[in-house]
Amino acid sequence: MRHLLRRAFHGRGLLIIGAALLAAPASWAVAQSAADTPQADAPVAATEDAAPVPEAARPLLSLHPGELEVLRSLAERRRALDAREAEIYEREQLAKAFEERLSEETKSIRTLQASLKEQEAKLAAEKETVSAAEAERYQRLAKAYKSMKPRDAARLFDDLDLELLTAIAREISPRVLAPVMAKMKPEKARALTEALTSG
Repeated sequence: MRHLLRRAFHGRGLLIIGAALLAAPASWAVAQSAADTPQADAPVAATEDAAPVPEAARPLLSLHPGELEVLRSLAERRRALDAREAEIYEREQLAKAFEERLSEETKSIRTLQASLKEQEAKLAAEKETVSAAEAERYQRLAKAYKSMKPRDAARLFDDLDLELLTAIAREISPRVLAPVMAKMKPEKARALTEALTSG
């Protein structure tokens, strides 16, 4: 009996082992298929034959310290150039405003100069008119004094202002004026002589 049980167990064990062996190739295939299929989340191991990552595809954080320093220097230079450009623009605006103001002041000065020339011309014309009127007046007075006797004319000359007396005396010929001056006061005659000589 014991011999029969041993043979039955031995035969049953062989059946279990055979069934396991028959099922093994399928499980191996599933495992191999899973191993050959790349996982979405699993990182791909780098091999020696893998192509290097292009420089342009490298992230910014992978820049070398020298490259970062160059970029930082370029950015600082750009800011300095922008500030300089703004300063130059501001100076150009100030220069333009100053030129416009200077142009307006120049126009104002030219207008003032034209007005002054016009006033000078009027004054010169008025002065000429006055001078002509005074000359005519002096000529009339001189004609009146020439018609007087030397003694009477000398008495009037002594009382006249020296400037007016000189202007009248210039309109009288020396031949007619000499007898009048001989009858004048010596001080007044001497002053008139100096005025006629200096003028």
